[in-house]
Amino acid sequence: MMQKETLVPPGQVPDATRILTNVAYLMGDVTNTLMMDAQSRVERLGFDLKHDCKQRWRMAVRQTELAKRAWASFAREMYTLEDAAQACDDSDYFADLILLIADRVGDNHRRQQMVRNMIKRLKSEAHIYDELNQGRADF
Repeated sequence: MMQKETLVPPGQVPDATRILTNVAYLMGDVTNTLMMDAQSRVERLGFDLKHDCKQRWRMAVRQTELAKRAWASFAREMYTLEDAAQACDDSDYFADLILLIADRVGDNHRRQQMVRNMIKRLKSEAHIYDELNQGRADF
């Protein structure tokens, strides 16, 4: 006989786990947004992606959509409708932040480290970074 599934109350999900899951989902959404913008800009210039690259991109878009639906289904009972608008704002924020970092540091390894160190010097608000990175080599 199958046991009835019970959900863990959101308050019992450790912050590090909740935040890591949210960031992973947001990065999928950010990737999808940035790829659609890149494709649109390439097309406006009258260019196109190479056939095999375009195929891989389309497959990634399909998989991202599947992942978004799967995460939405997973999270439906954990988050209220009010949180959906916040998730979109968070996704836009992360996309903007990633573009700013890419613009400001480019391929300059010294500037990459500078930005990373500046962020690490900020006082932690969630206190999860060290917990999530225990045992990992520092970049």
